[in-house]
Amino acid sequence: MERRGKIWGLGLLVAFILGQMMLSVTADEENTVTPTRLADGAENYGRVEVYYNGQWGTVCDDGWDLINANVVCRQLGFESALESKTNAFYGPGTGPILLDNVGCVGDETSLSQCSHPGFGVHDCGHGEDAGVVCNSTLIRLADGAENYGRVEVYYNGQWGTVCDDGWDLINANVVCRQLGFESAMESKTNAFYGPGTGPILLDNVGCVGDETSLSQCSHPGFGVHDCGHGEDAGVVCNKYSPCSFRGDVLLHNERMVIDACTHCLCVDGTTECDIKICPPTPGCRYDELVRYPDVCCPHCPHESTSTSSELSDRKPCLFRDKHMLHNERMVIDQCTHCRCENGTTECNIEACPDAVGCGQDEVVLSPNGCCSHCPHKLFVRKTILLHNNSFDFSEGDSRELYFSLDVVSDRKQSARRISGTNLWKLSAWVSQHEDGSGVKYSLTDQVFNETDAAKKYQAKYKKTQWSDLRYSASFEGGTCNHFKYLCVKFDRTDHPEPIYGLDLTLRAVNSEESRLVDCVPLGDCKGPVELVYTRWGSGDCPSTADKVYDGLAVGSAYEAMGGTSSYLCLPQVPGYDQNVPSNHAQSTRVYNVEYDGFQTDSGASPNINGYNVPCAVCEVRVRSTMLLYPGSASCPGGWTREYSGYLMAGRSQDYRTEAVCVESNAEYIAETAESSIGAKMTKIELSCASGEPCNTAYEYGRELPCAVCTK
Repeated sequence: MERRGKIWGLGLLVAFILGQMMLSVTADEENTVTPTRLADGAENYGRVEVYYNGQWGTVCDDGWDLINANVVCRQLGFESALESKTNAFYGPGTGPILLDNVGCVGDETSLSQCSHPGFGVHDCGHGEDAGVVCNSTLIRLADGAENYGRVEVYYNGQWGTVCDDGWDLINANVVCRQLGFESAMESKTNAFYGPGTGPILLDNVGCVGDETSLSQCSHPGFGVHDCGHGEDAGVVCNKYSPCSFRGDVLLHNERMVIDACTHCLCVDGTTECDIKICPPTPGCRYDELVRYPDVCCPHCPHESTSTSSELSDRKPCLFRDKHMLHNERMVIDQCTHCRCENGTTECNIEACPDAVGCGQDEVVLSPNGCCSHCPHKLFVRKTILLHNNSFDFSEGDSRELYFSLDVVSDRKQSARRISGTNLWKLSAWVSQHEDGSGVKYSLTDQVFNETDAAKKYQAKYKKTQWSDLRYSASFEGGTCNHFKYLCVKFDRTDHPEPIYGLDLTLRAVNSEESRLVDCVPLGDCKGPVELVYTRWGSGDCPSTADKVYDGLAVGSAYEAMGGTSSYLCLPQVPGYDQNVPSNHAQSTRVYNVEYDGFQTDSGASPNINGYNVPCAVCEVRVRSTMLLYPGSASCPGGWTREYSGYLMAGRSQDYRTEAVCVESNAEYIAETAESSIGAKMTKIELSCASGEPCNTAYEYGRELPCAVCTK
């Protein structure tokens, strides 16, 4: 027993020493700043990998959240994290999985300082590798002080300024909150804190107000601008929230005197009003009270026969030179209602939103006489028509066109809130000119009564956007030369109905009406059909014509005395008259036309002799005359060549047929057997009488070319 006790005691000692060693290792690991990197992504996003014991490894996504991601991003030099990614969002890694069940508090400087079961301890596969998206935009105030200055952002390794186009208090609020302040007091423009240097990184910034970083606000992209440093934006930040009170904005610690008895103070977003409460005045009646110069508290005359028993059990109130009994109410104005509560006057004062975007002389009160609003003013910088559905059409056609529209406003001149019904009108028409001038074909005024559209404009502030707008276009009253562009104009309706009956001004910036209009090219227009011809030796039409149908060339038997001397192009699919019987004994018969003695320009492979001849019927819209031009593969001057080839007809020993122009690189219909009596097509060549010279420029025995020309 004694030996066993010694052994057990030794074991406990060893276990204690090992435990202390493990605790020491754990403490060392927690205090170690482990190198971290992002893989298979970009500078600010990717799969999280840490370096430990001489090798890189991944992190399992068990318990992975935005707090952990924030630690990673700050360790890598970014401001914060935008997203935490799981399930190998950036692809599975390789090598060991070094961390699992990571739990950060949020103030760690390295991921290894967060709680975890130990390096290499996990129950995951690489399909659970964790990732992050870091906020790569840092921000600072330059050439000012702690809470004011020129706004500068850090992007792609360098600091740059922000242009003041559209710069307002909402944007400034986002900047100040990002810097840790409560809100913004002012937004500054025109390089108020001096022009910066380096790149201008942001322009036309449009914040909604709930963003946590300026980079989250809408903007055309980093480095995209049309400004100079004389337009650098700035802010004045407030550590405390302002107050909105009775249509005015009070800064922190700012006071407002309502009257001699009521003084209000803004305290970090809350308006506190000190309404002077008067002591009871026993011993006299209300009609005996005397008021002193401060017109607040009344006093009794020095000589009075009244006693305190004449007063009510509840204390009255004196407010604004008026007496109020207990529970009596007083309406100061439509925004302020007061009530007497046992000697204390309690006032309910309505708080109004800011009337931003107009001068003080323009403010209009709503019908209840409390909250002020700006007249509606929209100054349009650009109207953008988005129409990508290219199509071909013909004169006289009607089409339903669908398109989207963006209207970009000038935020410096436009009022902030624009809402109501029957506000906007969108005119659409077809024009010959790129600027929409001249005759407006198929003009339509489409009036928008959508309050949702007005709300969307108010929320986005920067753009009015509509999608899937429909316009019925009628291509009549002109020719294809007139139907070149689809144009739209954004305008105010003749009788708009804005809220509260406010004025509505819609105007192009600098009074340039072209900013309200945008036009996009239409597809190809086809005029009326002017002529039709048959192309022999091909089942398609050239690019100068449209195909009516394709088919098979047929003609009378080459030994037949009667029948037709012309070739016909039969369509691929017949449309028989069901009332006409088949195999009529007196009918004239036609047969498939075959090539005979024919070699294409591309050589004798394949040998097409004995194969059937294809054909196509083609229509031309802009030319009205056709010419079969024999003896040349080119057309005379002023004519358009449809196609060229060889003159062909029936064989000389057979009955006569018409001469036709067959495509030089002729096609053929496969899987057709040679016929013993079918119609033939063979090339035509020039010959002279026996023993006589050919007194022409043509060569004896050479096949004659041809061209089909139109004009």
